[in-house]
Amino acid sequence: MKIEPEHRRRIGDYFAHFREYKAGVAAGEQFIRIRRHGGKKEERLEITDTDKRWLEVIEQDIRKFDGTPKQQLLYKRFVRNENEVKISRDLYIDRSTFYLWQHEIYEYAYMLAVSKQLLRVE
Repeated sequence: MKIEPEHRRRIGDYFAHFREYKAGVAAGEQFIRIRRHGGKKEERLEITDTDKRWLEVIEQDIRKFDGTPKQQLLYKRFVRNENEVKISRDLYIDRSTFYLWQHEIYEYAYMLAVSKQLLRVE
């Protein structure tokens, strides 16, 4: 399945900032502070109902891959912000397997997001 680049970026952003959103929602906060792509500038974002629905998508995706090497890929890629070379080496996989697994993770999140009407299939 081909995922549009803008949809892929959106899914990636929610994966990358999942912990901040989850902590903010759990604490009843209306805003979170994030840094995009390792930048120094902090952004203040409002937590919307749409964000909460995205959290459900990401949580379901993480649960699907729980206890698998793909979960390790998720953690290393989006929590620790490691690059594909380091992740591939650590998980003893080649880069093509890395990209295949990453695509499967995005694909599942994409299908969930479409089913929750967060994204539209073009």
